[in-house]
Amino acid sequence: MSTAQQAAEGLSLDAQRERLAAYCALRGLQAVKVIADEGESAGKPLARRTGGRKVLELIRTKAVDAVVVLKLDRAFRNTADALATVEAWDKSGIALHVAEMGGMSLDTSTAVGKMFLTMLAGFGEFERNLAAERTTSALAHKARSGDFRLGADAPFGWRYEGNALAEVPTEQEVIALVRAQRDASVSFRRLCAELTARGFRNRSGGVFVPVQLERMIRGSVRQYHAAG
Repeated sequence: MSTAQQAAEGLSLDAQRERLAAYCALRGLQAVKVIADEGESAGKPLARRTGGRKVLELIRTKAVDAVVVLKLDRAFRNTADALATVEAWDKSGIALHVAEMGGMSLDTSTAVGKMFLTMLAGFGEFERNLAAERTTSALAHKARSGDFRLGADAPFGWRYEGNALAEVPTEQEVIALVRAQRDASVSFRRLCAELTARGFRNRSGGVFVPVQLERMIRGSVRQYHAAG
């Protein structure tokens, strides 16, 4: 079974599907179903993603004996998640195939594949943590220097006043609502429907989608604003 995650590294979903189909043909795997997690972050565990839940259901019902993903970091949120999931799948006779691993592929049905998964998942998490540290350091430096310009457009909930940030009341209302509802375990998808029903729209005038809400509350712009 092949899982094509949302366009990673500039690849369209069609291009990802073609690569996965080519891999399955090369390895003699029959694709039972192709699942795309469009607009959802790989930072969430599979069970909290729409496509991920479909994958897990196919595994639970023993409809597949392998899961094929294009890239490891589009399937799992961190090392622990990847290793724990693959270990559980292995006990059920389900192998994980990663089609693209820097010029090679990975098959956890083999001892070598399992070893490489452990190593590569660790390196992947290291790179993500390093990037997060660099971003945090850069934001803190901007705050200390009084420069909060992170790009052409201010983060949702804020507007630029020179190089400083000022709150946008209507957008802050959305953020507060999203945070409160997430604390109550309301899903992003349900939140999007609720925001639409209440008449809230994103900056483009369209309805909110889950990934926008996740990005909205992921960082804490307020802490850098206060630091200045």
